[in-house]
Amino acid sequence: MRILPYLATLAAACTSSSTPAPDASSTPTDSCERYLSCLLIAAPQSYGAQLSIYGDASECWKTEQHAHDCAAACDASFTQISAQCTCTGTTCMAGGVCADAHEPNDDRASATMLESGAPQEGSICAASDHDLYVIELAQTTGLRLTMSATGGDPQASVLYGSSAIAALAAAGSTELPQLPAGTYYVDVYGNGPMTRYTIEATIVW
Repeated sequence: MRILPYLATLAAACTSSSTPAPDASSTPTDSCERYLSCLLIAAPQSYGAQLSIYGDASECWKTEQHAHDCAAACDASFTQISAQCTCTGTTCMAGGVCADAHEPNDDRASATMLESGAPQEGSICAASDHDLYVIELAQTTGLRLTMSATGGDPQASVLYGSSAIAALAAAGSTELPQLPAGTYYVDVYGNGPMTRYTIEATIVW
């Protein structure tokens, strides 16, 4: 790791500054190098933009206060994606643990029941992973589906028989009025190495 000139005087400056000193075992740049290394695995499409904000050539390392603030931001962002990486120092590799209590639920036979007003949390553990949920409607009714996510951009399709009747994106919702009684499936999938999400179905009359 390249130690920037500013960091050479950080220890002395901290004795007279109100800004907290960095941990003795690391520097502010370590926090951001670790975050960027993990991000390259977890969300490579976001790496370039984040590198311009937190990389060596960014404004982060111009002053002690900037460095402190950027390190805190990198630590907070790393927490959101850390499960997808195994890191030693500032170097991260793929191999995080993807936890999903509903697995296996990759097909209709193993689909997880999605009941009205009872949100379910899940994870898309690979780009090829699909999570299936089943909704049973006893009579004609409306249905609202809501999904939120961290660490990725999941998508979902609402299936009735062999047809997809609606689509849903992360941080979105869709309302389906007057659905006939029957069995419906929600297929959640992603486009990255790991996505955590919450999905909820609500019957609306």
